[in-house]
Amino acid sequence: TLFRQTLYRLTFYRLTLPRFNPLRLTVFWNRRVQLLVGGVRRHRSTVPETVRSPRSIGSGQIVPDGFMDPREPEAPSFDNAAAVVTAAPVQPTFQQAMEITAQWLGLWENGELSDEVLADRVAELVASRDGARGFFVVSLAGDCPLMDRLPEPLVLALGAAGEGVVDLSARNLAMSTSMALHHERAGDGAQQSASERVALRCTELLRLLPSELVRGRLETLLAAAAENQGDDVAFLERWGYDAQQKAAIAAAVEAVAL
Repeated sequence: TLFRQTLYRLTFYRLTLPRFNPLRLTVFWNRRVQLLVGGVRRHRSTVPETVRSPRSIGSGQIVPDGFMDPREPEAPSFDNAAAVVTAAPVQPTFQQAMEITAQWLGLWENGELSDEVLADRVAELVASRDGARGFFVVSLAGDCPLMDRLPEPLVLALGAAGEGVVDLSARNLAMSTSMALHHERAGDGAQQSASERVALRCTELLRLLPSELVRGRLETLLAAAAENQGDDVAFLERWGYDAQQKAAIAAAVEAVAL
């Protein structure tokens, strides 16, 4: 009969097409659209193919792991929250630090990395000199607005890094200020604006770092720029800054206290 034929067809489709099970389809869709794990928002079309495996956390090794299988029924664990972000090696090279920072800033700017997770990663990176240098080269000179917004967790992480971060921030202030003047003389307005942006970012960061460390570091830089005295004389001479550039550096140092 027609009723039995219809019932047979429905039973056949159900047996041969289990992928249309509503429960499995719901799990597939929820996991495919978006995963929010410990402040890290993952989207399957934007997460890089090279991520840190949960089994390699702490080893400093970057491994290709591919994407999470949307058919897996288990929910993501909070223990794996850091697995989607490339962590810094214990002693990164300058080049490694720049590449890792660029990846982190891209994730942060796209809303896939929270302020807190980014701050934790940056704290690990700036623990070494080359790591800190690479971070500042990318974050200060790039178009990412991180150093314009300066999230509180990031400021706390940089402040906790101590004298090394303060020293690099002061040196970047001096170099960007002098380069802004150099580009102005050359009539290169675009490069002048870029250098001025770096100088402004350094100024705002120095105002938020531990004041006792900043004060001592800037006094040394000011003595060299304004009076040709102290430990930073060699630093300024190495870059060949003239009297006008040194005067501009001194003015930039004094502006930090404003």
